[in-house]
Amino acid sequence: MANISNQSKNRMTLREQHRLSQNESNKRTLPIIIFTIILLMVVILIPGIGYYWTYVMPENKIVISVGETEIQLRELLKRTKANAAAEAAYGSEVKLSLLPFETLNSMTEHELLRQTTPTINLYVSGDEIDQEIRNVHYPRISTGDQSDKDALDREFLEIYQSYLNLTKYSDKEYRDLIQMGLLRTKLTEYLGDRIPTIADSVNLKYIKFSELTMAEQAYAQLQSGADFSQLARIYMKNDAYADDNGLVGWVPEGAFPELDPTIFTMELNSFSEPILTNQASIIVQVTAGPEPQPLQEKMTKILKQNATTSWLDEQRDKLNVQIDFNSQDYQWMVDKISQYVG
Repeated sequence: MANISNQSKNRMTLREQHRLSQNESNKRTLPIIIFTIILLMVVILIPGIGYYWTYVMPENKIVISVGETEIQLRELLKRTKANAAAEAAYGSEVKLSLLPFETLNSMTEHELLRQTTPTINLYVSGDEIDQEIRNVHYPRISTGDQSDKDALDREFLEIYQSYLNLTKYSDKEYRDLIQMGLLRTKLTEYLGDRIPTIADSVNLKYIKFSELTMAEQAYAQLQSGADFSQLARIYMKNDAYADDNGLVGWVPEGAFPELDPTIFTMELNSFSEPILTNQASIIVQVTAGPEPQPLQEKMTKILKQNATTSWLDEQRDKLNVQIDFNSQDYQWMVDKISQYVG
């Protein structure tokens, strides 16, 4: 009996040893299996993650927030592509150094107009949108041309559809763009009605310079006795407001806000040091005023645009407009657009 009992114990011991050995083997094998699974998952996921971060994630980024409305990078890309395609098709240079930022500003302004103009009862009707689309895309005919109206209408529809195909806009999307442009025009006229017809003004001459060093050179010449008008003819060509001699005319306060502190306080017939503005370096001279003067048409237009800009800036603050568009976003967009219009 003792021998049988010992044999049984030995068999149990062997089974236990085998089980322990198997457990140890499993313990050694399990980490290898887990590591292999993880490695396979990484190999499979890396391309997917790379694709997501390169192509999907940027498109979903919110770049503009206006109140509760959020605009994603994909929407900015679509609008910028459309602008680039239109410029290229009509022979304009596509300036990718500027176009994404111009489109960003335009989309921000459009959303501001959409949300704020109803508060001052400004609206655009469907008929007004229809008419503006016809103004933009209807075939141009010379005076006295007897072209068939039905033929012109058909050509208009073809031109319009070609534009939609070119820009990839739907009719609804394009009508929305037209609506925002008309709203801005209405806003400008609305604010312009509050501008007086007579205002304290100074008779202004100026010389604009693209570079500060040129302005400093001209300033030194003026100090040495050079004639202001003669220098204007040398340094400045085809200015939007001044003639060849630098004469702008009667300028009211607010037309050129960056110049106001100087031109409304300086001694008559003297000249200023170069004034650095957002657009240029400017030397100014005032020959008369300040005194009440009727507003020139060009000054009224400037005041209207300035009033519109100021009003929209106020709305930006009220609606807490946020812009999140960095250099990586810009480069991503440029790469996409270059493929599109290249």
